[in-house]
Amino acid sequence: MSTEDIKSEETENELIERSVAVVMAENVTLTNQLKERDEIIETLTKKLNDATDLIEQDQKASFISKATSLSTIQPEFLANMELDELTKLVRYLETAKAPSYKSPAPYAGKDDNPRTKLDNMYEEYMKKVYK
Repeated sequence: MSTEDIKSEETENELIERSVAVVMAENVTLTNQLKERDEIIETLTKKLNDATDLIEQDQKASFISKATSLSTIQPEFLANMELDELTKLVRYLETAKAPSYKSPAPYAGKDDNPRTKLDNMYEEYMKKVYK
């Protein structure tokens, strides 16, 4: 091997070592950027989950308010229900109408009203479900 071959090999080795060093530095930089982005994603995901929980709680409170105004079901039982259950219940209560009679006082007692009976049955059911 001649001296020129040795010098060219050394030059090639130096270039390769420099290239490896540059690639390693870029790798460290990219790894740090990836970690930063992962932290940002984690933070944003937490904020999204918090916002979703807040919206669901607000909707649930709204449905509980509607349900208590449309029925005699106790709010304590409604608070244990899931949002989709409350949604269905409120839809049902909004479509269910109290019977209309031509007589001025069709039911003498409060317990005789079919709507009250239905509310009482539902309340008893909820007591069994959410013990």
